[in-house]
Amino acid sequence: MSWVFAVIGQNLSPQVEILSQIHTVPLVSFKTETLYLAAGGLKQTCLHHFGLIDGKPGGWLVLRSFLRLQFTPRSAIFLRVMNEFEACCARYA
Repeated sequence: MSWVFAVIGQNLSPQVEILSQIHTVPLVSFKTETLYLAAGGLKQTCLHHFGLIDGKPGGWLVLRSFLRLQFTPRSAIFLRVMNEFEACCARYA
């Protein structure tokens, strides 16, 4: 299972040290003056990419769970969509 911890506010930089002690060691964290985001858990369920977008910090984070599905036409569509989503994420990671 994965987790996410986020705080939004003005001038968070002085508080990041305190905020980062609230949760366990993250797989990824992202900090700006107005946002602190950390996520952790299983690498397989915590997909992310952070970096510069048009010269500014940005990125994406998706937490997902592994579902045990009985094979039906509906679950086949779900699995295909998840596979396409993971392939798309891999291109930008």
